Amino acid sequence: EQARDMDRNDAAVGPVINQAVNNTLQTGFTMAPKTGDKELDTDLWYRWQDWSKDPNQCDVQGEHDFFALETFALRQTLADGDLVALFLDEGSLQCMESHRMRTPKSTKRNVIHGVLLNDRRRREEYWITKDDIDPMRPVSRVNEIVPYRTRDDEGFRQLAHVYNPRRVTQTRCVTALAPIFDCLGMFEDINFANLVRSQVVSCITFFRERTDDTPPGELPAMGQQTTETLPDGTPRVIGEMAPRLELTGAPGEKLSGFSPNIPNPEFFPHVKLILTLVGINLGLPLVLMLMDASETNFSGFRGAVDQARMGFRRNQKSLIARFHMPIYHWKVRQWM
Repeated sequence: EQARDMDRNDAAVGPVINQAVNNTLQTGFTMAPKTGDKELDTDLWYRWQDWSKDPNQCDVQGEHDFFALETFALRQTLADGDLVALFLDEGSLQCMESHRMRTPKSTKRNVIHGVLLNDRRRREEYWITKDDIDPMRPVSRVNEIVPYRTRDDEGFRQLAHVYNPRRVTQTRCVTALAPIFDCLGMFEDINFANLVRSQVVSCITFFRERTDDTPPGELPAMGQQTTETLPDGTPRVIGEMAPRLELTGAPGEKLSGFSPNIPNPEFFPHVKLILTLVGINLGLPLVLMLMDASETNFSGFRGAVDQARMGFRRNQKSLIARFHMPIYHWKVRQWM
């Protein structure tokens, strides 16, 4: 939920994830059957095109074509951690978001984060809540979930689990944003503070210079005044600032404006550092994140993109293995 909030509301995170997905998928993968029989290859190609480009056939909701579903699969792997696509008998896919894979408190079976494992950690079932519940609400009873078998009686997969594990026995995955939660949260605070400072400075900033000829007494009021009582009982007068405020100095008093550097020069290198950390965790160099190569030459831009492409290819292979191939094999068996 923290990752989803950051993905939706942070000014940088959501667009950077979009960039990572766009560079990995581009316009989508092309299916090219090579069975050795040209007539069969053509038939399979036309069947796949007919199914994959029709939301009413490939999506149980009837809203998304296959390209949109593969985009969701990759994007939610980065933002949420993983995603499960169920293969329905009617021929469509039903995508289940990560928060619906849950382990009821009452079960004593070997269910790890909503996945039933055998004694060799082979995935037997995926336990998914019946309804799209509040992610923060605990699941207490087994009758609140529906188990889906990973494979049918012949050993073929009945669902696709898209995730990117870092350990060989890892059952589920976490968001790619986990290592940068703290620095992104603090960066938001710093950015907000700089915006507030800029607003205050833009409203009014000045110095009062008083000479020996300035008569003693209180300073002239600044804008509308309010009075508050301090804990010791003494009153304090507060002058409120507002745009187009006219301030009249006392006799002999000189008012001079002050315009500090806000944000200060150190702010921009700090922003670049934070964005670089975000890009490292999502496999994007700074020039791709910002879509701006003004700070480097062509060779520098090409070198950074070449390094990123190695990560894109790895993510492509992982997505094909965990999402595209199981779905394609399932569709061919259905057509047979």
